[in-house]
Amino acid sequence: MKVDDIITLKEDLPEHSLIKGKHGFIVEVYEEPEPCCKVEFLDRAGHTLVQIVLNPSQFKIMWSD
Repeated sequence: MKVDDIITLKEDLPEHSLIKGKHGFIVEVYEEPEPCCKVEFLDRAGHTLVQIVLNPSQFKIMWSD
């Protein structure tokens, strides 16, 4: 789990209007107080929809450099 990894959601997040399978990318990784990361989701035009902090159980990594 590192910056620029591409992820896909494993669950719906209706409070952010995100559905299971939506792709995003990691923009920050945190180790404390527990491992998690900030993920950015974009619309089709490339504009930011939302940046949210997720724990690793909420997504799977689809691509990592």
